[in-house]
Amino acid sequence: MSQRALAPVPVPVPVPVIVIGGFLGAGKTTVLNHILSQQGDLRAAVLVNDFGAINIDADLVVGVKGDVYRLSNGCVCCNIRGDLIDGCLDILRELKRPDLLIVETSGVSDALQVANTFLAPELQGLLSVHAILGVVDAAHFVDLEGDMAALAQGQLAGADIVVLNKVDLVGADALVELRTRIRRAVPGSRILEAIHGRIALDVILDQADRAGGRRSTLRAIGQDRHPHPSMTAWHWECARPLSLDRLRDVFSRLPEDVYRAKGIAYLDDLPNYRVLLQMVGKRSSLAAVGIWADETPATRIVLIGTPDAFDSEEMQSEFEACVADTDTASSPLKTFVARVAAREPENDTQRY
Repeated sequence: MSQRALAPVPVPVPVPVIVIGGFLGAGKTTVLNHILSQQGDLRAAVLVNDFGAINIDADLVVGVKGDVYRLSNGCVCCNIRGDLIDGCLDILRELKRPDLLIVETSGVSDALQVANTFLAPELQGLLSVHAILGVVDAAHFVDLEGDMAALAQGQLAGADIVVLNKVDLVGADALVELRTRIRRAVPGSRILEAIHGRIALDVILDQADRAGGRRSTLRAIGQDRHPHPSMTAWHWECARPLSLDRLRDVFSRLPEDVYRAKGIAYLDDLPNYRVLLQMVGKRSSLAAVGIWADETPATRIVLIGTPDAFDSEEMQSEFEACVADTDTASSPLKTFVARVAAREPENDTQRY
């Protein structure tokens, strides 16, 4: 079957979910409010959970253009997980499809267990965890002892990005020690320092990543300053197909100060398909989102991180090395896709 014979089929994209976790008083609601203050015309729905009969945190949330669903009388990851699923389904039923769902857990919840709720069959294809943020109170984290210390550290176990909040309240040496401790506790996670919960929404999710299968609108911004004063964006484009294995290898070796990657990839392994590339903290994914049709295939990738994270020449060289060798044998994946497209019979037992 030729590419021309294939008609573009809209691919439903699950609504991205950001889970915000962390110990009591770490500043989760402050982080949430700051994210919402940057949402622009992004339509967010928010689920807020507090441990107690009165849901105070929901009353503190401001600037929501969607709606706030409250989950009270228990911890989201424990006895009311069913309520979380029901709340999500209510949002999708009763509201116009939101661009983003943010879940703020209680200070005694396990954010990873909350995130695992979105693997439930009822939510498959509708919602997908985009990032788990673990918020840390830099001034008090090291003072916790016993069960409380174990709880606070355990809450960070699944974090893609650790938000080190209230860094203005600790000295430089203490901050270095705290960063070291967090890196030991959460290997591979990215650490963002913040004052009053101020983090850049673009580090986590930007307008080009909204749900609904819309095409990416990445700009050729090169080594330009990002709107957030402590972040830089680096942009790369390539008209030649890339090797999937080489691209994965490059992403596995990105510096820890690269917090966010996004883009559309043109892969030699799947040449007919536009492949959406996403990375938030240590979480990354690739997904085919339709065929190129009349669009000229090309890769467009943006990385976002601290200014020191990027050596432009080195980064350029790393990604250029991902270009596929067109004179070599096709990869098993490419061969398999070609067979399926051409409806060729399988005459061997090779697995892909």
